[in-house]
Amino acid sequence: MPELIVTLKGRELQRVPIRKTLMVIGRDDGNDIVIDNRGISRQHAMVRFEGGGFTVVDAGSSNGVFVNGLSTQAQRLNDGDEIGIGKFVIRFDASAGPSLDELSEDGDGSGPVKVTRQVDPTLALTPEEIQRLQASRKLPMPQGGYGAPPSSPARPDVRMHARVSRGDEAEGGSGAAVLVAVAIVVAAGVAWFMLRS
Repeated sequence: MPELIVTLKGRELQRVPIRKTLMVIGRDDGNDIVIDNRGISRQHAMVRFEGGGFTVVDAGSSNGVFVNGLSTQAQRLNDGDEIGIGKFVIRFDASAGPSLDELSEDGDGSGPVKVTRQVDPTLALTPEEIQRLQASRKLPMPQGGYGAPPSSPARPDVRMHARVSRGDEAEGGSGAAVLVAVAIVVAAGVAWFMLRS
């Protein structure tokens, strides 16, 4: 059974087997493939089985549907074709899974597939990087500074880690900046505490 492989910036996010004769892709929770992104219309595109093959159809989206970089209203899909929807690319893999005989009008009852990004960015700062940030006045210096106490040797191998949930650049970039700033302040506090003890 063919698959739709949802990617973002070359990174695979989800593999979705095509189990139905009509698969709807969009932002709305009632779709077969849900991509929660403002660049995606509520019902953006459909992949349907007709005439022995699959066709992608624009469902009246705001930003259009592209197959291999070319805008289209409806396009027959070949193995390896890339469907562009917003900033997401969905690769059509005709060779994957069970046979087409298993396609049905309503699928296997498994419900919609929600595409999610698995973001795991880590912010790591050395004490020297923290000092450079403070020197550029982008980070307040705690009382006593960031340096190692005079009685203990400097520990250049110490690295602090703070997890930052990165927002979508196209949506709420200022929220992501606030999270990064908070992470930097937390990392600085941890560094100061570790170096003081």
